[in-house]
Amino acid sequence: MQVVTDEIEEKDVALQMLSVFIDEVPDKIFDHVEQLSALLLSLTTFNANDSIRQNSAQSLPGLMKAGKARNIPTEQLHQMAKTFNDNLYNAMKHELDTDTMIVQVQSFKDVIDCAGSGLMSAEQVAHLGEKSIDIVTKSLERISQNNALPN
Repeated sequence: MQVVTDEIEEKDVALQMLSVFIDEVPDKIFDHVEQLSALLLSLTTFNANDSIRQNSAQSLPGLMKAGKARNIPTEQLHQMAKTFNDNLYNAMKHELDTDTMIVQVQSFKDVIDCAGSGLMSAEQVAHLGEKSIDIVTKSLERISQNNALPN
């Protein structure tokens, strides 16, 4: 379902502006990382609008970069990454919009890249690989089913 009202459009524009601030002044933004994280994490599953889910997911790696710019300890950076990726992973399980899922997967990857080495165990990497293959397989099945439908 894609709902577009004035209020939702205002939320979307506000999220876009917030994303700009995160990218442009990461050192200052990090002072508010807990509040921003809570807000963005709650909006990654906002059912009424794809764009809000996309913009909130895209902003999470920026908060990771803000933490890195602040030189926070690796353990804290890894904890942020785990929290963000757990949220994105759960959001992807329920996502129906392909474009939004692409944004979520890209954000997931960007969070991992920003966190650096030592974030995931071998079992977690194997599980993620299996899930990735499963997503691609399901996508190919949907494409096949769509191609089989009569025009």
